[in-house]
Amino acid sequence: MKAKTPLTISGWLVPILMICLLAVTFFIYSAQEVYKKDILKQQYRIGKNLNPATKIKAMDAVKAFENQISSAEGNVFIPQMVTEIIQNQFENISPPEVDILSFHVLCQATIDLEDDIRLITTEIEAMNIAKQKLNELIDSFNEWIEEKTKTSSQSTERESTEVSEEELPPVLKEHESMEKTPNFNTEYPRSPEIIYSRDPEKMSLSELETELNRIKTAINSFHKISETGVLVLQKQLDRRSEFLQTLSDMGRRVSDIREELIRNIK
Repeated sequence: MKAKTPLTISGWLVPILMICLLAVTFFIYSAQEVYKKDILKQQYRIGKNLNPATKIKAMDAVKAFENQISSAEGNVFIPQMVTEIIQNQFENISPPEVDILSFHVLCQATIDLEDDIRLITTEIEAMNIAKQKLNELIDSFNEWIEEKTKTSSQSTERESTEVSEEELPPVLKEHESMEKTPNFNTEYPRSPEIIYSRDPEKMSLSELETELNRIKTAINSFHKISETGVLVLQKQLDRRSEFLQTLSDMGRRVSDIREELIRNIK
């Protein structure tokens, strides 16, 4: 019979966190999608009418905003931050022009943030797939141990050659590897690579038991990495929600501004 591996508290925590996060995210996204269409509509109108030189300066403002908010500590007031960046980047512009460019810059930054979020989400999905493979490997080792227990004698076991743990290849490769997202420089964990290559058929009973413990230790490390990834993702989703709410408020001010004013911004 196939032996079942008991899940630790940490093993249960990550799936529960992911389910809760997905549920909350679904409701937030559903509410935000109602006004996101209006945001994109205004962004298209502004981008279509900005002259090329202004677009280049605006992209510099986007990068300045992303760098500044990434290094900021504590809560920040987004409208004030983006307004100050626009005023530093563009000289002698009117309040309506500040509103237009602030909206444009924050919208571009939100698009970049969503790219970062997709990157983090992809790594979390890869972690879940890899953890499933490790769980399957654990189940296989339990079966091999059960079979070996039935067929091996204690004398044969004592004569088997043990391998030092220092000589064993790691189960996970780069299990503490961290990366930074390209836009907001958010540090997030990469999914470790499973590099298991030993042949269980050639192992003694004691070697199988030792190897099983090593794999269980590896999957516990995986759980901790996944928890970190979920927390990073939640923070970025909260930031996205704040950006979209700010854009919704800004959109009311720019919706009535004529295209002629947009084209004249320098």
